[in-house]
Amino acid sequence: MSKNERTGKAGGLPLTLLKALCIGLVVMVVLTALTALGISKELLPEAAFSVAPYVISALSVIVCALFAARRHGAKPVPIGALSGLIFTLTLYIFGLLLPKVSFSPPVFFSLLALNLVCGALGGLPAANTRRRKY
Repeated sequence: MSKNERTGKAGGLPLTLLKALCIGLVVMVVLTALTALGISKELLPEAAFSVAPYVISALSVIVCALFAARRHGAKPVPIGALSGLIFTLTLYIFGLLLPKVSFSPPVFFSLLALNLVCGALGGLPAANTRRRKY
């Protein structure tokens, strides 16, 4: 009997990463809507326009990595970095599917590096926040 069958966690890591990716994308949509609202109400300066997508992506990956690492339990930093990688590839695929949206190689690699680091940082607190059995 495998560990997942004993604990009742069906699906294991792939299902956990899929759930975390969905949560991260929902957080990204909410943060993008709030940013668009701030831009339309002129609450954000023009200098924030170029930084906002990176901040939104980083915060979304941190939430995604925290959820994935906490749910999986073991090795939170690599799981967080893996969720950051999957999140970046998902954004890249969405960018390829949409017309007139392109990622230049420098933008893609800077986003990849940012999301890997934020994913690993998002996995760090998961090691301390998971429930322990005494």
